[in-house]
Amino acid sequence: MSHTYATYEEQESRLEADFTAHYELQGDQIVHPDPTAPRGDQQIVLDRGLNECRYCERTKADGVGFKKAHVIPEQMGNKLIVSDAECTPCNETFSVYETHLGELLGPLKTLLGVEGKSKKGRRVPKFKDLKDHTSILRSDTGIHWEVDPERTTVRLDGPREFSVGTRHLPYVPLLAWKGIARCAVHLLALDELDSFQWFREAVSTDSHDQALAASTGLACVISTFLPSMHNLFPQPELRMFNRRAAGLLAEDGWILPEKMFVVKAASHVYQVPVYSDADIQYLRGYTTSGEAASEQRSLPLFPVHVREDFVENYDVPKRSMLSLNSLEEESPINWIQMRHTGPQPLSDEQMLEAGLTEEEIQQVKTDGLTGEAVLKWLASVAPVPRSAT
Repeated sequence: MSHTYATYEEQESRLEADFTAHYELQGDQIVHPDPTAPRGDQQIVLDRGLNECRYCERTKADGVGFKKAHVIPEQMGNKLIVSDAECTPCNETFSVYETHLGELLGPLKTLLGVEGKSKKGRRVPKFKDLKDHTSILRSDTGIHWEVDPERTTVRLDGPREFSVGTRHLPYVPLLAWKGIARCAVHLLALDELDSFQWFREAVSTDSHDQALAASTGLACVISTFLPSMHNLFPQPELRMFNRRAAGLLAEDGWILPEKMFVVKAASHVYQVPVYSDADIQYLRGYTTSGEAASEQRSLPLFPVHVREDFVENYDVPKRSMLSLNSLEEESPINWIQMRHTGPQPLSDEQMLEAGLTEEEIQQVKTDGLTGEAVLKWLASVAPVPRSAT
């Protein structure tokens, strides 16, 4: 067993012990049907025939329509997990949020081969950024990637690894959070909805935007990326976990929301804290008492185990805490990591031979290169896609 894999598994085992000590699975996990299997068009319908909106509580008697709504967005690979408990007006609002979520995901949908919504049927969407003149197209023959060297940044990460910077299309982080957090409401038990009124309003309206924007923890998503160029979860999985102890606990270094919503989709595992109304009241007192400022507390993290051969072929999963509380539009750089497959690790001498100056070599190791130097750089390597972060 490699040292890297052993260290990672030891870490995840500790996380698993912490997570299972505080949370237990609510009901069964929901696994997307295999659309390629016989009768693969069979839908999983939550709240079948309910026709009462889980968000605004309106019914057909209130003059709103209903149609089967996707419990998680189609752009996350969901075709067949739907619900009868999302009214048309709320669904239209969520479609705006899901657009921002899609831009947060950036080109990963294309690189990983995740089929999205299309009038032509199922297909992997093309990523195109007109501003930076970048386009990525995935087909049966591979990945076709066009870049403008004057606008594209290349960064050296190691002797055999480098990253190409692709800028996200603009999105508002808080709206992207709503695009994924609203999915958790569909997994709440019907008799629990009244206890999560604040959260339901937070994900479906702007009434709590200022409170969300003022906190780094309320509008957060823990994202774990399994680095590869493959769609590892073509059949998305959904889980809801309940807190084992009554009352929100802020002791022993933990903050424990009432529930944790976990989604496996594409090559990511997303964990979304779901706060009850009682949690929000507790947190208001907790943050105003001064205790929060004097002591840092953590959320239990959902463990993500992988096989040793996965780590050998790619790398250990990368976990990050995404604080999506900003209402300001953003367009950050998405770094797509490649591996140099030449017989020897890339050296300074090799880059000098390709025409890079010593100053450019130093720059590619720190801030990256653009312009004509990128063409010289690309001429010195034979890249094979490895991972995206």
